[in-house]
Amino acid sequence: MQRRLIAIMAALVLSTALAVPLASQDITVTPGPRGEQAFVAKVSSDLNRELRHVYLSPRDHASGLAMVHFRIDDQGRATDVKLHHRSGDFTVNRVALAAVRRLDNLGAVPVGYPDDQIMQANIILATSERDLIRLNRQLDKLEAARINQAARSGGHPVLAFTVKAQSAS
Repeated sequence: MQRRLIAIMAALVLSTALAVPLASQDITVTPGPRGEQAFVAKVSSDLNRELRHVYLSPRDHASGLAMVHFRIDDQGRATDVKLHHRSGDFTVNRVALAAVRRLDNLGAVPVGYPDDQIMQANIILATSERDLIRLNRQLDKLEAARINQAARSGGHPVLAFTVKAQSAS
């Protein structure tokens, strides 16, 4: 019985001694690609939903690419909404800004990004398949330039979301 008690006490002392260094170590959390991908998917889905709720008259033959910058506040709402790249079509700009302003309940910015991270909504409205292809090419060029600029400057990149919709022609 005494041997068993000594063995239990020795095990307790050993586990306590081993636990101290582990508990005192710093814990570093790094962002995983899944967290960022889930965030991008959620914001893109919400943005797509908001685009469907913004009024677009059937008479509007809106076509263009608008880029909207925004931030997310601590309540998960889009704030500081600004048109970064004008489409050349007033209706596309109006629809893009309205859809982004309606975003809410987005949650927190992914781990590893600053709380005031700039987000960019790339919104394409097209009246035809041909228009959509042309606007996709334009977006590809603009995004490549943005990514290259961010790499050269060494700053935190803009987190971008792309939504494409074909309006009735």
